[in-house]
Amino acid sequence: MGMLGDLNLATPRLPTNRYGVNDMAVATPLHQHLRGQPPLGLYQTATPAARSGGGEGTKSVSKDGSSGEIDYLEPHEVLERYGVERDIFGWVENMHMWFVRHLLRPLNKQINELDALFEQHGLGHLTCRRAELDKAALAQAKNGQQGVFGSFGSTGFGGGFGTSMGGTNVLSHAPAAQTVPQTLAELATRYGGLPQTKERMALEKYLQIPGYSCREYIVQRVNTLAQSGALPAYLFDNGGWATGTEQMWNATEHPSDALLLFHLFCTFMDQTMPPVQNVRHPFTDRFVLQADFKPNTNLPVQIIQVARKRPHFCLVVKGAFYDIAAGRNNLFITLVLFMLEIQRECAGYLGLTNLGGKQVDLLSVIDK
Repeated sequence: MGMLGDLNLATPRLPTNRYGVNDMAVATPLHQHLRGQPPLGLYQTATPAARSGGGEGTKSVSKDGSSGEIDYLEPHEVLERYGVERDIFGWVENMHMWFVRHLLRPLNKQINELDALFEQHGLGHLTCRRAELDKAALAQAKNGQQGVFGSFGSTGFGGGFGTSMGGTNVLSHAPAAQTVPQTLAELATRYGGLPQTKERMALEKYLQIPGYSCREYIVQRVNTLAQSGALPAYLFDNGGWATGTEQMWNATEHPSDALLLFHLFCTFMDQTMPPVQNVRHPFTDRFVLQADFKPNTNLPVQIIQVARKRPHFCLVVKGAFYDIAAGRNNLFITLVLFMLEIQRECAGYLGLTNLGGKQVDLLSVIDK
């Protein structure tokens, strides 16, 4: 018996012409999980406080396996409930373009510009492609004195993500050899108050994906996916060539494209939304759940990552599980319906953040 009990669920039948899967009975990862099969790896999210926030009336199952009533909608039922069967794949294409325009291209540009700046001034070993942050060491970091870097204009990272660094963003002089930081933690410790360091640390949040240490690959994959308008190179359960080798993408060493894009999206939202007291990541810690954690019925909607390998995402809306068709567009359909729920139930506001504002521009994805 699974964490959510032994449920009598009908197996979803997904037509090939609508969902791009076989026209035979197909059980999605969420469907399998609810019937008692464990999920395949989970996205590490949500603080304990956020995870236990379900309000009265939450329908769930205790850790000892005792069953409870759970509402579950099959993928086609979810689309029917929203009345978007004819709109969904146009919106999915819009979501593809949103990722390229608002996330991948600005991020790729920012990486290239900052890396070039670091290379120019003797800090090539700390570029986005070459250095990864030791978080344990960073915990000891404190803002240090100025001196290595000269004047550097604001890039508006997070708020105003992707703003051009402009002509004033240059280093006044290269650091003396004896003062060159050797690690990102040392850079943050000694020069944490400087704009260049803040920019580098902000980029690091996008490039550190839990469970993976393959920085060159991640930077290369961002660059590849940023090159086209609608993600033709996207492989939801796969990836591209490994940098500097003749080896193909490796599931053990490299994140799939779906995991990469979901991480970038969550980081973008965490950086964009205003801080929340006692919450480290204002979007991820509240609106993203692991499959076995109790939904928070005080929130209008949450995203659940059910499986990490062959990634699968779904929604939970006021305690009911809204399953999403498995496959290439699973992530994009999930995000589109998440935004649609926020638009209908919260007038397009996720807390204090307007999803239709110029900075985020997510509601344009579902314009009819």
